[in-house]
Amino acid sequence: MLEKSNIQRIDFAELYVKQKSISSFKPKNATDWDKKAQGLNERIKNSVYLKDFVQKVELGNAKTLLDIGCGTGDLSLALADRLEKVYCLDFSAQMLKCVRQNAKEKGFLHVQTLQKSLYDDWSNVPECDILIASRCLEVKDLKNMLEKLNSKAKKVYISYKVGGSFVDEDILNAIDKTITPKPDFIYLINILYQMNIFPKIDFIRSESSRFDVKNAEEFVEKVRWSLGDLDKKDEENLRKFYEKSYRHKKQKDYIRWAFISYDT
Repeated sequence: MLEKSNIQRIDFAELYVKQKSISSFKPKNATDWDKKAQGLNERIKNSVYLKDFVQKVELGNAKTLLDIGCGTGDLSLALADRLEKVYCLDFSAQMLKCVRQNAKEKGFLHVQTLQKSLYDDWSNVPECDILIASRCLEVKDLKNMLEKLNSKAKKVYISYKVGGSFVDEDILNAIDKTITPKPDFIYLINILYQMNIFPKIDFIRSESSRFDVKNAEEFVEKVRWSLGDLDKKDEENLRKFYEKSYRHKKQKDYIRWAFISYDT
C-alpha cells in the first residue's frame, strides 16, 4: 500500500472554502449584475478575451452547449452557428434580456435562456455535450459546484482568475487598505486533481476595464463595487489619487485568466 504524499494530505476543497469565507471580495447579487448588464454588453463584443476563449473551445461533433453564468451570452453566441441547441443560464434578468436581443439580432432561434443561480435546483437543466463557465465560479464551495457542472456535460471549459485580487495594489496603497485575497486558480486545479480529473491548462487575458472611468466620482464608485463600504477618508484619498496619478495612466492593463478544460 502506498503512503499518502504531503500534497495528498491537503484537502484543497476545504482550504478553498476557508479562504473564500474570509476574502475581502464578497459575491454580488442578481440586482447588482442587472445594473451592469448594458455596459458589459457593449464592452465585451470586441474583447481580446472573447476571441481567445472562443478560439480555444473545440466543438468537434458537439451539438449542444450550456453556458453557465452566461452574462450577455457573447461567448456561446459566438459558437452558436455550429451547434443545434444553446442554453444560456444566469440569475440576472437583464443579462438574459441582452442574450435574447443579441440572439435575435444574429437570427439564432435555437438559443434558450434559463434564469437560475449557481445554487438553484438544476434538475430541469439539460445535459449537454459542452459546458462553459466563464469568469463566474465565485462560489462558496468549489468542489460541490464542479460536481454540479460535471453532471451536466461531457466536456467542460472554465476560466478562472490568476491571482486573488480584483483591485490594483497601487489603489489599495492609496487608501492604506490591506485585503484578504480570494482563492485563485491553483485551488481549482488541485481540487480537480483530487477529484481524479486531469485538466488541460492554458492562459488567456482580458482588457482590465474595471476602473475605466470619466472622473473621480466614478472611480470611487468602481472601487466601492469591488471592496464594499468606503469611509470618507478613503473616498477623499481615492479622489486625490485619481486626479494626481490614475487619470494620467496611459498603459493598458490586462487581467490573466487560467483557461481550464477537461472531459468529465
